[in-house]
Parts: sequence; C-alpha cells; structure tokens
Amino acid sequence: MSVKKMRFETPEEINKAISFLVEQGVALEDVDVELTKIGVVDLDMCVICLNEMAERLTSQRKVA
Repeated sequence: MSVKKMRFETPEEINKAISFLVEQGVALEDVDVELTKIGVVDLDMCVICLNEMAERLTSQRKVA
C-alpha cells in the first residue's frame, strides 16, 4: 500500500496550510518543518508566504 504525500506548491495551498497549522498552535517559526513532514513543499514559496504572514501578524498586533 502506498501513501500519497500532499504537495504544497502554490501560494494558495501554502497559505491555507500555514493558517491551519498556526490555528492548531504551531509556531510560525516551525511551520516549514511541519509542512515538510506532511508533504512536498516548494520551500522558496513557503519562505515568501511565511514572511508575508509574519508581516500581517505584526501589523495586526500594532493595530490592536
């Protein structure tokens, strides 16, 4: 029996996965490692998405 790994290659897929993991309590700094445990990740795109998410979270904290 083969296990099909997920693929995270587009910004939409990666952002959805990042949001899900963060909601589950995974620290933003650990998301990339957790994603690679789940499936194949475009790491260059993942870094871009993580940086954008960090910027959004920082700006939300400044507003609050």
